[in-house]
Amino acid sequence: MRMTDPPLPEANSAHPDRPLPAFPTLNDPTATFTAGPDTAGQLSRTYVRYMTFQLRRLAWLMAYAVTIIALASAAWGEGGALLALFTVLIIAWRSWVQTQQTEKVFEQRLGRSYADGAVSTARHGAEAADFASPTTYFRLYHADIGRLEVRGSVIVIRLRSPMFHVIPRELFPDSVLKRLSETGLKISGYP
Repeated sequence: MRMTDPPLPEANSAHPDRPLPAFPTLNDPTATFTAGPDTAGQLSRTYVRYMTFQLRRLAWLMAYAVTIIALASAAWGEGGALLALFTVLIIAWRSWVQTQQTEKVFEQRLGRSYADGAVSTARHGAEAADFASPTTYFRLYHADIGRLEVRGSVIVIRLRSPMFHVIPRELFPDSVLKRLSETGLKISGYP
């Protein structure tokens, strides 16, 4: 099946009082998903935790290094060890606060696409997949996917670049995951 791009709305910056038309819907979708009351929250938590994992690991490594240096350095004595412990606690606390704030921001953003009752669709072809929601439309070529990670009701799509997407698991039916795994694509969290 050959996939064609539906026409996208034209920019309307010259007339801000006239809203843009809705994004096009997909013809013959492979999968359809209706968002529930916590869909945006689940996607947001997965997105932020995935995004901040590397930063947290770096923060903990830095904290560990500061602690080891402080404890190993006899020149610092007790004051240096306490200073290192205080630094570790500040880094950990700041990381936690920032993660909580970022989750709220992303939940608000994702809430526009995945509000309760919002319908999203996916059409999977041999070389690419199209995804559409009330506020987004994008095409994802299979060659651009580095890995898929199934995390409960969410799929993390890691691209070959540093970017990634999170979408509801229902938009990747088992038949699609099986076909993609048979092509050699790495899929974790899926049998």
